Amino acid sequence: MENVKKQKYTQDIIMLFGMVLVLVLSFWKSKYGLGGGDEAFDLTIAYRMCHGDKLFLHEWHVSQLSSFLLFPIMKLYLLLFNSTDAIILHFRYIYIFVNLLVGCVAYFRLRKHGIGAVFAVILYLLYVPYNIMNLSYDNMGLMCNFLCTIFLITSDEKYKIYLIAGIFYAGMVLCQPPLIFVFAVVFFVGLIFILVRRQYKTLRKLGAFLAGCVIPAIPVLAYLLINVGIKNIVISLVGMMSDPEHSATTNVLVIIYKTL
Repeated sequence: MENVKKQKYTQDIIMLFGMVLVLVLSFWKSKYGLGGGDEAFDLTIAYRMCHGDKLFLHEWHVSQLSSFLLFPIMKLYLLLFNSTDAIILHFRYIYIFVNLLVGCVAYFRLRKHGIGAVFAVILYLLYVPYNIMNLSYDNMGLMCNFLCTIFLITSDEKYKIYLIAGIFYAGMVLCQPPLIFVFAVVFFVGLIFILVRRQYKTLRKLGAFLAGCVIPAIPVLAYLLINVGIKNIVISLVGMMSDPEHSATTNVLVIIYKTL
């Protein structure tokens, strides 16, 4: 027992050293390189929301739903500083702290699995999608994906953990909306399998995960219905799918629009 405690203590020290090293390197790196169009653009949608613009009404970009996650942070930032001076650099700092928090949560869940937890978390912290150190839809989607997976594999058959995993999956969908179709297919196939095998305990787990997905969806749907309306949402979807940079067929959307 004493030997196990010593191993855990050594593991925690290694983890702490690794996190501090990543933190120092991240702050050093944050002052170098250009954000380019994507980094600035990701911040502008949430910024515009703070000034009254409505998603799906004043914005057509396919990644806009991720701004629901960024909006509270942007709102708080503007309340505290009331300025956009050095906002890209400051949001790089915010990204570093949010990412570090995600790493801490992941390590807390994986800690019992030994030294492998250290390497898994450190590798996650070192990876920055497209080398954009900011709260973009790619980065926030990765955070939600990582935590969703971690909570699922460490659920210990507890329904509340499946609920939390579902919440993070909903965050993934906000960042990458096509994932809702992946969920629909997997959920339907899984539901049939569970009912055929009569695994009703597993059905309750699936229900808890679904409840977690629904919780964030309620305020999002309420926002869209109150501020935008179904007809304007369809119009926006037609525009989004007609964007030459995001080519896709729009016939179905146009038909739906014309029937409204």
